[in-house]
Amino acid sequence: MPDEVNIDPTPNPPDLPEGAGASAPPESSAGPAEPGADAADEHIPTFEELGMFRKPDEDEAAEEGAAGADNKFPDLSGVAAAPAFAQRAEFQQLTPSAGTDSFHNNIDLLLDVKMPVAIELGRTELPIAELLTLGPGSVIELNKLAGEPVDLLVNSKIIARGEVVVVDENFGVRVTSLLSPEERIKSLAME
Repeated sequence: MPDEVNIDPTPNPPDLPEGAGASAPPESSAGPAEPGADAADEHIPTFEELGMFRKPDEDEAAEEGAAGADNKFPDLSGVAAAPAFAQRAEFQQLTPSAGTDSFHNNIDLLLDVKMPVAIELGRTELPIAELLTLGPGSVIELNKLAGEPVDLLVNSKIIARGEVVVVDENFGVRVTSLLSPEERIKSLAME
């Protein structure tokens, strides 16, 4: 048998018989072999010698055929398994908290989140042919009357109504009413 070389310089695993593992090869880059070690001490066991991936005998083949020929896993009954350790998970005891305190603590986390705000003067629908004729100076009639409250939308949902005002040289909206939850639900159904 030609000299076999072990690539893994680790010592014998605890579940292998003494002498079944191998040390570094004699003249490898890891350095010279231990003094007094000869080629016979460096025998590397094969999978068949360890009882893994062995070919079944005729009797075993008949048993496997009866049990199901699709079993492609090696017989590991002779291999020692590593002990498994499990620990019980410990969790902090949950206690009921005052509703308003926890609500304010949770809402505080969201206070710096930016939301898109839009003001809607009105809406209308136009056929594509009319859209194609639009140009500078075109006037589009909306579904709201002049002076009627505008809608204040947050994240594309109506939450309030107000009136248009001028602040310095910019437009602004003075909130006149907040929508009730029922009105908000009704406005969602209309969209």
